[in-house]
Formats: sequence, structure tokens, C-alpha cells
Amino acid sequence: MTGAQLARYNGKRTRVWTGWQGMAVCVAAGWGRRQAGRVRGETSGRRPPVQAAFIAFVVWLVLLWAAPLQGASAGATGNGAGRPAPAGVRLSPPARAAAAGDSGVRTEQPPVYYQDAVAVLMYHHLSSTFRSPNTITPSLFREQLVQLRTSGFHVISLEQLEGFLENYETVPPNAVVLTFDDGYQSFYEEAFPVLQELGMTATNFVVVGRVGIDVPTGQLPTLTWGQMFEMENTGVARFESHTWNLHHYEMVGPGRQVPALLARRWERDIGQLESTAAYRQRIYADLVAARQLLEERLGGPRRALAFPYGAYDPEAQMLAEMAGYAFLFSVEPGLVYRHADRLHLPRINAGAPYLTPGALIAQLRRWAAPLAMHPGRRPRPLAR
Repeated sequence: MTGAQLARYNGKRTRVWTGWQGMAVCVAAGWGRRQAGRVRGETSGRRPPVQAAFIAFVVWLVLLWAAPLQGASAGATGNGAGRPAPAGVRLSPPARAAAAGDSGVRTEQPPVYYQDAVAVLMYHHLSSTFRSPNTITPSLFREQLVQLRTSGFHVISLEQLEGFLENYETVPPNAVVLTFDDGYQSFYEEAFPVLQELGMTATNFVVVGRVGIDVPTGQLPTLTWGQMFEMENTGVARFESHTWNLHHYEMVGPGRQVPALLARRWERDIGQLESTAAYRQRIYADLVAARQLLEERLGGPRRALAFPYGAYDPEAQMLAEMAGYAFLFSVEPGLVYRHADRLHLPRINAGAPYLTPGALIAQLRRWAAPLAMHPGRRPRPLAR
């Protein structure tokens, strides 16, 4: 045999000799033939001596003994995988899998529901005793986050979302951003420990004028500047604006109220609405004050704003942009795509008490379904 491979098949397993083994056999055989020829020349046609044949036989036995050791070493290091079987040798299915480099161990990859898009989830309050349509228990919050991770979703920061939208940075598939509204103290007491435990991050949109104040009886306590500073220093939390003090309704006429961000106040003393100029100045001053105090107390730029109650109109968007905000969030559901309108970013409500971990995953999959059916399609950004 003059090739660099020798094979032996016993019906149960296959041993393939390649590389140094085959080369050694060929060298031994060649040496034996040369020895035999030299002796034949010296002995005038006599048969080669027994010594040459015996040495070749010993070499063959050594190689036969070493073959299993090389196979074990190759299996341990992975270098034996993927080598083709010699021509003419029929391999059993396990042997064929081994020759192809298949160890037989299957590692299931998590599904990709969407790519080049981000789901922004919205929460408000966590409590084991308080009940409301926007309150969930801390245990449910933790179960949702664990289910997100085990289902193949990746929690990213708000800064990563901003880079994705503004600088064309990449995000992982099934990317998720966690957000909270209103700046309740339960974020520090209940959400913060869970986020630390799971190594995740979240952004809280706080009503800046209410930070660190004593709220009236019956209202939920809010965060303090010390708590916010502590959480930001860990890298687990970030705080952005939910306005200075526009998280309420204003009277715009007899018996009629609208969210304060959109309201031209009813001036009772003169019995008419405030002027458009006065409305714009009031809203602009509120938004600037909130952003500037966040930057002063916590450092760094604060360019994200969540509209109270999700209420906005083109004029509110314009005023927020003039006040220095580049990313405006609503409460309308949907995914955030790379070319989305940054002044109208959707969020999916995950803070409803009826939303089990499985129901949350199903909801995300439903929003991702149109993208999976039409991977080249992206929603058109809304006109600003």
C-alpha cells in the first residue's frame, strides 16, 4: 500500500490511519525492500534474511498498537473530526457522523423573532399589595425578565438604542429596552434589586419636579436624588425626563380636561384660553427645566422624553425638539426600527397585571410577525 491512509473496519467501529502512521508504514516497507535488495545482491539471488522481514513486522505491530491511542487523542482534541474515510470503506452511521465532525450533541439555538429592530417595554409601578391597571408584583416582573432571557431576547440600554437610531450602531437580534414611567420609589425598592441580580439595565422617565418631595397622602412616594444617583453609579439604571410638572390634566373649558402638555389653560379670571404664545412659552420652559436639572444633578446629556399619558401633537413634538430632546417616546405599541421617526417612538406595555411571562413573549412575537413575513419591509416614519 503506497497511500498515506490505512483503514480497518470490523463491523462495529472504523479506525482510519493517516498522516505519520501511513508514512511510517511506507518507510518501513521501503526500508525492508532496500535491505532485501542489498542482501540479494550480496548473496547472489538468495532469499532476503529473516531479520529484515522481522523488523518490518515489528514496525507494523507498533503502529497497530498506537492507532487506538491516536484515535483517542484526536477525539479529545477535536483534530480527528471531519477527516474523510478511505475510498472503498463502508462506514456505519455513527462512524460517518464522527468522520463528518458531528459529535452527536445538539445545542438548540434560540429563535430570532426580529433583527435590526428594538422592542421598548414600558412599566410603571411594582407592588405586592397595591393594585392598579399599571401595577405588577415584583415576582411577576422578575419572571418576565427571566422568560425574556430564556426565550432568546437581549436587554440593551437606552444609550444603545440611541446609538442604533442615530449612529447606525448594531443591536443584537430580539433586542429589548426596559423603561419605567413616573419615578416611583418602588423602582428603587423592588425593580433595582431584580435588575442587579439578573445583570440588566432599565431607564426611568421621572417627573423631575416631584423628585425628593413629600407627596400628598394617598399618592405613591417618588424617588430621591440620592437613590437615583446611587442607581446610576451601578450602571443598572438611567433617568430621563417625564417633564418637570406636566403629568396631570388641565381645564381647557367648562367641564373639559386634557393632558397638560397639550392644554392651553383656561384663564378663569378673564374667562378664556391662554394665548398660543403663552402656551408655547410655558411648555418650553417646563421641558428645558426638567432636562437641565437632570443633567446638573446626575451629569451627562439627557435627550430622551416620555410624553405623559402618551399624549402629544405636532406642536408638542416641535417644542420638545426645541428644548433639546432628540428621542420622544409614546405609549403606542410597536417595534422601533432603524429608520423610525425619533420624535415618535413606540413602546409596548409590559406592566399590566394580567400579562404573564408567556403572554409577554407571545405579544412580542405578534409584533415581530409582520417583519418575519416581509423582512425587507420597514414602516415609513411618520411625518414630523
